Parts: sequence; structure tokens; C-alpha cells
Amino acid sequence: MLKTPILLVEDSPTDALIVKHALRQGFEVEHSRTLEAAQEHLRANAYAAVICDCFLPGATAVDMLHWLDAHRIDVPMIVMSGQGDERVATDVLKLGAYDYIVKSEETLSSLPMVIRQAIRQHELEHRARILQQIVENASDCIITMDMDGVILTANRAVRPMLGYAPEALVGMSVTRLFADGARPEDAFKMFDGDGNGRSWNGELRARRKDGSLFPVHMSTSILRDPAGKSVRLIGIARDMTERNELLEKLRRLSVTDNLTNLCNHRSFHDRLRYEFVRARRYEEPLSCIMIDVDYFKAVNDTYGHIIGDQALKSLADIIAKATRSSDIVARYGGEEFAVLLPNTEMAGAWRCAENIWESVRKAEIATTQGALRLTVSAGVAALASDVRNEEDLLRRADEALLVAKRGGRNMVKAWQPDDSDDTGDKEIQGEDLAGITRSMRSLIQPAMGKLVEAARPLVQSLYRRTPELQEHAVRVRECAMALAHAADIRGEEEIALKNAAEFHDIGHALTPRALWPKHSAAPADLPKPFRDHVLVGEQLLAELKLFAREEKIVRHHHERYDGLGYPDGLAGEGIPLTARVLAIAEAYQTMIEGGPWGTALSARAARKKIAEGAGTLYDPRLTELFLGRRSRARV
Repeated sequence: MLKTPILLVEDSPTDALIVKHALRQGFEVEHSRTLEAAQEHLRANAYAAVICDCFLPGATAVDMLHWLDAHRIDVPMIVMSGQGDERVATDVLKLGAYDYIVKSEETLSSLPMVIRQAIRQHELEHRARILQQIVENASDCIITMDMDGVILTANRAVRPMLGYAPEALVGMSVTRLFADGARPEDAFKMFDGDGNGRSWNGELRARRKDGSLFPVHMSTSILRDPAGKSVRLIGIARDMTERNELLEKLRRLSVTDNLTNLCNHRSFHDRLRYEFVRARRYEEPLSCIMIDVDYFKAVNDTYGHIIGDQALKSLADIIAKATRSSDIVARYGGEEFAVLLPNTEMAGAWRCAENIWESVRKAEIATTQGALRLTVSAGVAALASDVRNEEDLLRRADEALLVAKRGGRNMVKAWQPDDSDDTGDKEIQGEDLAGITRSMRSLIQPAMGKLVEAARPLVQSLYRRTPELQEHAVRVRECAMALAHAADIRGEEEIALKNAAEFHDIGHALTPRALWPKHSAAPADLPKPFRDHVLVGEQLLAELKLFAREEKIVRHHHERYDGLGYPDGLAGEGIPLTARVLAIAEAYQTMIEGGPWGTALSARAARKKIAEGAGTLYDPRLTELFLGRRSRARV
């Protein structure tokens, strides 16, 4: 068993021997005869306690106590004296001695117990000092109270947290530190719970000295005396402002799209489930709108994704402003948006979708490269008795959106139970020729759309001989649609342009590669078989008897504005508008792609060449729209 190390400072060899004998069990005694020798020992070793004679050669126990304090050596010291002196005893006890004893047979026999008590008391005081430092330096507000909630002590953290000096809180009721209605006094009754002394914790609103309120987490424990009686409350309050703000920020990030600040995909589905269950339970209406930005890929390809993101943010603002505050607007993915309309019938949802469509159509989308004109397609669906779940409602809105896109885009469609092409049960409406014509077109258009879609794979099969032409055609189509929207080309002309852009180079599939020129070749230098690809394309489309408008666009998309193009040498306004649009889109994509046509140009270089061709190669007004020099124009 290890013995407790003790330092004995005693100039009398006889007294030292007596003390060592008294401490022979459980203690290891190191003996010094002078103050200087004792100091050397204390510098070099650690002792559990010091026993010091009151009077030493040239020094006293008082000198030893002063030296211990000056050198910050924390060790309990017991002073012994040959004869009692009340004044000396008072002095050494004031200076920090743990005890003052008179040498006698009785006191020396009890010396081991005195030393153990001194060591124990010193340890308790040391722990108390550490705890006090912890309390004083804690960032949390720590207060003690009596059982009536009157504050007894407070640490320094109350000043920055509550605005009070610690001493100013003493005697104050703790209820003054909390907002009206929080009723912490009731919570304090809960601290004792069922009488088993359970602690309590929870969040309350605290009140600063200036009256401002902020959230705190309060935890309180009960202190009891040895008899088990509750005597004190210890409360710890932590400012939750920063934590709550962080949690709220994280919550918003988890449910918000970081580009548009709308609901994200996941949060939209969460709200959809909630609103669907609520609508079913209370038999309330519920509608959904799915929105897709028309030909948005062309914006990214032409202007870059930074401009595309700017456009999406502007579109999100337009859609949000065109809806009610109670509607849930989300960025569903990419360029697709969704709107959930609680307590709204189909008619109301339709009006909302029309409002969104009209707002986007009229808007000038601001970007750092100028204003853009965009359109959207929208599908609307409403809750009905045969809607099985929330996904069914969303699917119907998505199907209606698909109908709008297949019908030429830039329109709003409502979900219908049967989207067949049978017009036998429908009647032609209208009072005059123009009205009847519009009615007939609206009835025939879905059927024609289905026929066009059926014929599309036949035409596209020709591209299998030259896959790069198929990819080129897709990019030309998207670019042409973006320019068509800027030029306010709508309806059947827009649909025809889209198809023509997709099929404009099918004649190349029959042109030997050896005859393919570079894109910089002049029209007069082009081989006749290559120049005739527009005629071949026109003839292939004519065989299907579905693409009358498209035939003309394909035939004339290589005409020049100055009349030096081919195949017919048309000039200026004599070239169909849609063919002039396709000419710019096709030229731009050919320049930036390179490949079999030559070295690819940068987007900036290609745009410069398009600008140089204005008035000779290309329609100058369309060129300005393409380059973004005008925010809107009608040509």
C-alpha cells in the first residue's frame, strides 16, 4: 500500500523523531530542519501536507505560509508549537494554515487524524474552486435560487445573455427573466415532480433587461440537505437564438430549391401527400398544374447555363406572382415547375394556369446578355372521385402537359378522361367562315398531330445512315424554336417550323460524303448533288402528304436574303419567314459544331459571323433578335 508523502519542517531532532513515530503507519515523512531546506524539497517534490514548527532557525511558520502563497504551491499546512499562543494561532490560521496544534502526547497521538482531515478538506476546497471556475467561465447562464424562485447567485454569463450584472440579479424573482405567459413558476413546481426530486428542462422565452425576448433552453435541478429536504434550485439557461436560426436555415434548405427559392421536388411531394389526405378527409377540392418551359435547352445551348439559370429565376418569380399565397409553387426539376392549388376546382386551376401562361408570354426575361422571350406549356388536373392517390392526380396533370407539348407547345391543356382522336361525337362550332375554320382546325389538329408523330420515325430512320446529322437536327430545332418565340411566331407556323428544323437535312442522307463541303464554301462552289439536298428533302416530305408547310421551309432554308442562295434565288421578304428563321439557326449550329463541315468556331465567333451576314445572308431583323439586340419584335 502506497504511503502518503508528508514534509516535516522541524529543527528539533527529538520532536522530529516523535512526529515520525506518530506517523509511521500510512505516511512517508520527509524531514527538513530549516526553512531553506524545506523550500528546496517543495520545489522538487509534491507532498500531500506540510507539518511546520512555529519557530525555526531564523524563520517562522508565518514565513513559510507567505512563501507558499508567493510561489503558488497549493498544499495544506499544519503548524505545531511547543507552547500555545493565541495571537500566533490567529495569524497562521488567517494566512491559510489548516490547523494549529500544541505539542503534547495527546495531540501527537491524534496527529494522523488531523493530517487526514486537512488533506480531505484541502481536496474538497480544491474541487470547489475548480467548480467555481467552471461556473464562472461557463458560456451558459447559471443561477441558484431558493425554493420560491428568488435568485441567490448568478455567474458572469448573465451579463452578455440577459444584460444584468450578476449581483443585480440577487434577490430578484426568476420569473422576471421570462416572457409573460411562459409561467416558469409553474415549471418550477414541476421540478420536484411527484416528490422524487426529478429535474426539469424545456424551452422558454427569456426577457433581457431591455425587454427584448429570445429563446432559451432551461434545465433545473434540485439540491437537498442531508435530511432530504429541498433547499435550492440550480438553473442553467442556454441562448437558443443562433441554434434555432441555424435549424430554421437547414429546414429551409432541405425543402427549398437553391436556385429559385421555390419548394423543391421532395418538399412538393410532401405537401402533395398532406393536401391530398386533407382534401379527401374534408371533401374539399384540390388541383395541380404542371408547367414546362418550351425549348429551354436552346437557351442553355445558345447563351450558356449561367444565362439559363438567370432565366429560370425570373420565371420562378413570374409564376409565384401569378399564383395565390396559399398555393404551393415548386421547381419540379430542370425547367419544369409544379403548382398545387388547395381548395380549388378545375375552373379556378385553369384560370391560374392561363394567368401563368399569359404572364410568361408577355414577360421580358431579364438576363446579363439582354432580355429573352419565352413561353410555357401547362397541364391542369383536378381531384375527382376516381383519383386513387396523390400520384394519380400528379400523373393526370403531367399527361395534360404532354398533350400541350405534342399539340405544338405554348398552350394550356386540361386533363380529359379520353384523349382519343375520334371526332364523331363532336360538332363544328362557329357562325362565320373564320369561326368554322378555327373550329375545324381545333378538331383536326389532335388527329394530325398523331399522324405526324406516327410518320416521324419513318423520316428519322433516314438519319441512321448519318447519326451526326440527327444530333445536328435536334440542336437546330431547339435553336430555331428559341428564335421563333422571340419573333412571336405562333400556332401552325411554329409547329411547321419545328418539324422542318428536325427534318431539314434528311436529303444529306442520300448525298455521298465526298461531296460534303466545308461550311465556309460559297454557294457557287457547292457541288450540285449537295445543293440538291433541299429538293430531295422536299420530295421525301411530299411523299408523306402530311408536311405541306414543312416542304416549303425545307426547300428554301438555304436561300439568301440578298437573292444569291439556292435553289430558287429568292430574296428578302420573298423567302418564307420560317425558312429565314431556320437559315440562321442552321448556320449558327453548323458553325459551332464543326465536324464534317470544318473547324468548329466558338459561340462568340459564330455570333460575329451571323452579325456580319445580316442583310446579305440573313434577315437583318431576325439577326438582331438572334443576337439579343432587341428584347422583343414582331416580324
